[in-house]
Amino acid sequence: MSQVDLTATAQRDLDDIWDYIAAYNLDAADRVIDKIDLVSYQIARLPNIGTNCDELSQGLRKFPVRPDEYVLFYRQIEDGIRLIRVLHGRRDLPAVFRDEPQSNNRHRFVCLSRELWDNSKSRVWQIRA
Repeated sequence: MSQVDLTATAQRDLDDIWDYIAAYNLDAADRVIDKIDLVSYQIARLPNIGTNCDELSQGLRKFPVRPDEYVLFYRQIEDGIRLIRVLHGRRDLPAVFRDEPQSNNRHRFVCLSRELWDNSKSRVWQIRA
């Protein structure tokens, strides 16, 4: 089974995306995160499907999430992909990657489930140990 590992930064990106959209529409926030989840696992099965982004970071690939204009940045790993960032496509991407320290912090996620919530109504991600 193909896996999707997320860096701590990618997890923050997903939380920020959900929080921003949820301020206006909870259902829309869930739909966007669900779409990102679906696309992530599709990429994990075919990791070479994305476009090479060595100009941003060595070994980095990207794939758009349409129609939401988000871009998944990832690296291929042995059993799937490691999601590095999830960014809106209109951001200054070279500046984001130039100014960001490299991090090896990562989490393996089994799924992103909208049924999982904490008491503060923030998104909770189900983590595989």
